[in-house]
Amino acid sequence: MKNTRPNKPAVFFLTCILVVAFLTSPHVYAVIFQQQSHTVTQTIRNTNWLYGWTKRVKLTINHSDIDSDLSNFPVLVYLSNASGQADDDVSFVFDELQSDANRQKIAVTTSNGTTQCYVEIERWNTATEQAWLWVKVPNISSTTDTEFYLYYDRDNGNNTAYIGDVNTLPTESVWDADFLGVYHFEQAPNGTIYDSTNNSVDLGSFGSMSASDLVTGVIGNAIRFDGSNDRLDSLSQITFEDFTFEAWGRADTWSNWRTILAPDGDARDFCTNAGALTFWDSVEYTIGPILSGTDWKYLVTRYNDTASVDRLRGFVDGSLTSQTANPSYASISAVVRVAACLYGGSYVDFWDGKLDEIRVSKTARSEAWIKASYESGRDNLLSFGSEEIGASWGDYSAELLANPGAEAGTTTGWTATGPHAANFAAGYDCPAGSAGPHTGSYAFYWNNPSSSSDWAYQEIDLAPWLSDVQAGDAQIKAKGWLVCSEYHVPPWDLVRMRVVFYDGASQEISADTYDTGARGDVQTWTEFGMENYPIPATAVTVRIYFQTYEINWDAGNADDFTVQIRTYG
Repeated sequence: MKNTRPNKPAVFFLTCILVVAFLTSPHVYAVIFQQQSHTVTQTIRNTNWLYGWTKRVKLTINHSDIDSDLSNFPVLVYLSNASGQADDDVSFVFDELQSDANRQKIAVTTSNGTTQCYVEIERWNTATEQAWLWVKVPNISSTTDTEFYLYYDRDNGNNTAYIGDVNTLPTESVWDADFLGVYHFEQAPNGTIYDSTNNSVDLGSFGSMSASDLVTGVIGNAIRFDGSNDRLDSLSQITFEDFTFEAWGRADTWSNWRTILAPDGDARDFCTNAGALTFWDSVEYTIGPILSGTDWKYLVTRYNDTASVDRLRGFVDGSLTSQTANPSYASISAVVRVAACLYGGSYVDFWDGKLDEIRVSKTARSEAWIKASYESGRDNLLSFGSEEIGASWGDYSAELLANPGAEAGTTTGWTATGPHAANFAAGYDCPAGSAGPHTGSYAFYWNNPSSSSDWAYQEIDLAPWLSDVQAGDAQIKAKGWLVCSEYHVPPWDLVRMRVVFYDGASQEISADTYDTGARGDVQTWTEFGMENYPIPATAVTVRIYFQTYEINWDAGNADDFTVQIRTYG
């Protein structure tokens, strides 16, 4: 057993055009869209089913695999045609979503079917029908099975409040506050390796690493290290006293010293020596057996400063090793360094092989946590049920507006208000410079003044859908095409559209009012409006308004409106 180590050489969309100056409604609620729809997922209502989602599958963690209760535990959900303990075929998820672009049209809930969990998408590949997701499960019981649900529906919008890719805001919530750094190694090592926590302790590469060193891992991708000069370092530091270091490793050779993770030079060096799991802090501690073979191994070391004995322990494949050590460490601040150790001013003891899923925690994780992490990482913690199909949104109704387009040359169905209401007419072609597909459009007479009080509207009675509206089970699609005729400085040249809901007392439900417009620099036909928008439960009517406003002349045209309603059940 060595007490010192020799020095070794180191080599080193929505484009929105708003008229803020005079569209001053304080109650704008819906997001304006231009040539695409705005989708909103409605409030949860149905018992034991996440509202608005049509398909789901149940996932179960057998309590016999959990040694003690766990809280806020990150569970790997691997989706494929052979997933979980029983190699369940869950390719039906990919059949529904159809493309990588729809990967965020999912949701994960707790056992009640409605409380959502945060999810990080490590990798999604529709072509191979494989996906690796990390789900923060609030509670996992050691006495009763833990169930949760994966919902998926390509007709839903992206669930960006709870679902995201690596290095996006919602995914940071998957990892509890004791995680200092989590690295999935999904990015090529010739660029930034992202930390999945909110600490943003990202890694950069050194040595001769290239994109080709991103290889297949035990969980998605991994990084291959050459054992000569490859390493990863963080630019920022972490601070810890207690700690848990975790890694999946596959060595090409176990000879000599090989570093897995070594913050603070060589004072906290998690490594192997001639294959033996080792920890080095100027003293060598053997904390595990001699390792061999080229299979993947889950390697962990843990330090608990409050323990009276055996403060430093090692784990191999989720099991506590028999070797013990009892050092005493103070708090340190250090970079995260992977696959090499800084010793005597030189980088030494490079890892030769692959590493995957490295994590650093500022707490001593429990034996139950470490065991469950091993079982989860090798996709041996979950079982999957069959696809379940629940209630769904029906088709949108037929067009509810009379004369939604002006091609017929009549204003029947529309009500005009304001001092220039008599000038409202249909059948005008687009003004010069604004030619497009919407011919014969609506306008307040060309070459006549209009004012901000001039509006044309249609009102829809919601009585046929009232019970669904009151239950929160109705959505609306309300759109219109607008164009400006010419460009002048505001407040001239404005076309504007509003969607307004009214309650039983004919009062505007202002929190849900949609109000937008386009200035004169929008001289091509542009679609505005809302889609899949939840109708407020107290609404009894809805109106769609538009105006074209200019001090001296007509500002522009409007055409091809639509109002349709759909219900859930």
